[in-house]
Amino acid sequence: MSGIITSLHPVVIGDATPKPEETMPIVGDTMAAARENHVHPRITSVTQGTLNASGEATITFTLPFTAMPFCSFSYVELADNAPINFKVKSWVMTNGKYTGCVVKAYRGQPLPNNILTLLSLVSFNVFGGSAYNVVFTCMAIPQS
Repeated sequence: MSGIITSLHPVVIGDATPKPEETMPIVGDTMAAARENHVHPRITSVTQGTLNASGEATITFTLPFTAMPFCSFSYVELADNAPINFKVKSWVMTNGKYTGCVVKAYRGQPLPNNILTLLSLVSFNVFGGSAYNVVFTCMAIPQS
């Protein structure tokens, strides 16, 4: 019985662009079916970047955001390196919209083996390790 329409109403194929994802789903009441090859609008930006010698990278989002987006960062390293902590250093704005960001990343590093006094820890930065040349992904999504 696959592919057989048993409706009393004619099937209307809609020409409207599909709506993007929303936080409050609705059942809908339009008597039309979506076309087989329809595509929903994208609401997220996923961009790849590479950290420079200062542990920074500039990301350009694949779409603009009207409000500050939530950014999540991920990376894969094959070596047994200490973890990296990513932060948004600043936002790139164009015509009042968020179109990118400058990312700063810090690699964790172990405490030195030869800690002689507590005073030697004053200038030690536990997140001072280099993250140079690490390739990462930045996912930006509107906050709800």
